Amino acid sequence: MKTGARASVAGLVALVAFHMREALFEGRVYFERDLHLQWYGQMESFARSVATGAWPLWDPYVGFGQPLLANANAQVLYPLTWLNLVMTPERYYTLYLFAHLMLAALGVRALARRWGTSPAGSCVAAALFVCSGPLLSLGNVWNHLAGAALLPWILLAADRAKQTASPRAVVVLAAWLALGVLAGSPDFLLLAAPVLLGLTWTGVGDGGPPLRKRLAALALAGVLAAGLSAAQFLPSMELVLHSSRANLATAARDYWSVHPAFALQQLVPLAWDDAAIPAAWRAAFFESREPYLFSLYLGAPALFLAALGAARGGHRHRGLLLLTLGLALLLALGRHTPFYPAAAALLPPLRMMRYPAKAMLLVSMAVALLAGAGFDARPRLRVGRTAGALGLLAFASIAAAVSMPGHGGAAAALLRLAGLAIVLAALAFLGKRPGRAGLVAAAVAALGIGDLALFHRDLNPTAPGDFYRVRPKAFQALPAGDTERVYVFDYAAMPGLAPALLGRPRADVVVGENVPRERWRGAMGARLYPTGPVNAGFQVAGSFGRDVLGIQPAPLVKLNTFALQESGAPEWPRVLAAAGVGRLVALHENALGADVPVRGRFHGPYFEDELLYDVPGGAERCRVVSGVRQGDEPALLVEPGFDARQEVLLPEGPMRPAQEGFVGSCEITELRADAVVARVDASAPGLVVVSDAWDPGWKARVDGADVDLLRADVAFRAVRVGAGSHDVRLRYRPASVIAGAWIGAASLALACAVWVRAGRTRRA
Repeated sequence: MKTGARASVAGLVALVAFHMREALFEGRVYFERDLHLQWYGQMESFARSVATGAWPLWDPYVGFGQPLLANANAQVLYPLTWLNLVMTPERYYTLYLFAHLMLAALGVRALARRWGTSPAGSCVAAALFVCSGPLLSLGNVWNHLAGAALLPWILLAADRAKQTASPRAVVVLAAWLALGVLAGSPDFLLLAAPVLLGLTWTGVGDGGPPLRKRLAALALAGVLAAGLSAAQFLPSMELVLHSSRANLATAARDYWSVHPAFALQQLVPLAWDDAAIPAAWRAAFFESREPYLFSLYLGAPALFLAALGAARGGHRHRGLLLLTLGLALLLALGRHTPFYPAAAALLPPLRMMRYPAKAMLLVSMAVALLAGAGFDARPRLRVGRTAGALGLLAFASIAAAVSMPGHGGAAAALLRLAGLAIVLAALAFLGKRPGRAGLVAAAVAALGIGDLALFHRDLNPTAPGDFYRVRPKAFQALPAGDTERVYVFDYAAMPGLAPALLGRPRADVVVGENVPRERWRGAMGARLYPTGPVNAGFQVAGSFGRDVLGIQPAPLVKLNTFALQESGAPEWPRVLAAAGVGRLVALHENALGADVPVRGRFHGPYFEDELLYDVPGGAERCRVVSGVRQGDEPALLVEPGFDARQEVLLPEGPMRPAQEGFVGSCEITELRADAVVARVDASAPGLVVVSDAWDPGWKARVDGADVDLLRADVAFRAVRVGAGSHDVRLRYRPASVIAGAWIGAASLALACAVWVRAGRTRRA
């Protein structure tokens, strides 16, 4: 590596280290949003599964259990994930974030260099990209961070494949595409597809392979990538097809669209959590909560350089970058324009993608690449027009700031923009003098990089190093190895629960919400009172919960919806009992009725104590019953006379009442993530019911013989047994996983064979 290249890489490392300084040098950890709510639990489930000898296919702790491998954002087959076996998840994530920010920066640098940008301009493009708001905002969305980091490398490989259409180039492109699937970021692959097609079309007739051969190479790479990633692709597609992600409702698909007014944050350095933003604006901009991307800020200097790059003649990919920028911005606006609904109607795969704001990453990358080209352009500016436009921007910003009394943050942002515009105008005047163009370009680039780095220095807040080691006191009171399912009352599950039961609009009281170094306190509250998938991080068997990721199968969605709608109602305790939920944690008194005592009272993070209850009359997690009722509606579980300890609800088949004098027992002798082994005794023929989520990938054996696994009590599992003692084994082995593994192995062998043969042919 040449000295200049080493210096540019060192500079990018320094920029990334600056943004991660608290985690790298102060021992703090990342926690924001889904990191502590979902990711941490997934990694703990993954590590525990492998440590106990199980295949990491099923997560038994989220809800009543759900697929782990098929849930693409768990990244089970992504190579870096396996470092969780030798590192704690929180330390692993620091390495993960650093590696992917560097991968993104080096990818843009290599892509810009290939497209004709100078080494210095390529470094500028990489620095602007790695400091941009959209990329850094993905610091708490791990799978899409990986997708964003891989995107420039995919484009680089596609550019090489279109120019040569050689077998090796096709294999390399397929490998990058497959890695994007394994990273769990199909959304970015969908967004990249039009760019890949446009890139393949660019330069047709200027030499190289004809369009037909280019498209064939791209298609072959896509097919090979699907084969290489089949072990992830097939289970994930099966999961999607059996869940609500197959065709998201418009409201879910369009959620977190970028409001046209908030899109101005690309130019105006206004933080989303600034207290000066009125409540009405928050409701319009990002649904009265935080935005999907914490920052869209690209900065006036970067946009100035990008405008120079767009005006530069001779850049062969200028049109593609401008088209990408425009279409991505339209997609990001989502429901605020007719473009996104039309695109989703014409391209059905887009219907599975949530949150249009993701497309801002393409805007950010296109701006960075154009800015690198603009750095090289150094044209003789029409100083009058340029300075006039920048002066007008400065005047408008100052006027807007003056007209906003009482909005200190917004006014300060506008004044900062005015200052940047004035500095840029002054630099434009300096650039008019001969021999100063290079110096001015360097000054503008330094101004843009420094502006972005300082504005985003606290974009990804951190928590103290022991954040993930704190355990809820109510969970500490549970016996070690306790297999009973727990429900932590979710006061946000249905509107009106918190006011009715606690007397305030929301259960959680967030402390330090708008102070970056204190924001972890609100997250700690969600860990000390852990609703939903947070339980998985504590290896506690969860139960009812909302379908946060949209991947629950329809029967479980039906059961969860019913249970959450019944929260706090008189029949609600019977719902818990019928589902085998043995423990309840809540904040309000008499959560299970006045006659059910509190088992434990613990000081928690909110106003009320955390109360631990034992659910009375609850069915055991594994039980043997003799009675059968027919039906598939959750309301039947709480009908008078139904007793989950003696009978089961099946969607079809003959009915029979519970036998008088029937005796049955079920002892779980082995409980792993992918297997349940039980010793069963029954005085007469009956059914073994396990209150774990049903999934077609689960298989059953009784005394060594394969038997049908039935869907019981709407969303659980059951098998038929005869009288006597039996060995019952349930194992999770979806056919899609087995088929995907074989296809992946065959595709890898094919890719290696093509690579070796192509090398021999080239040498010959």
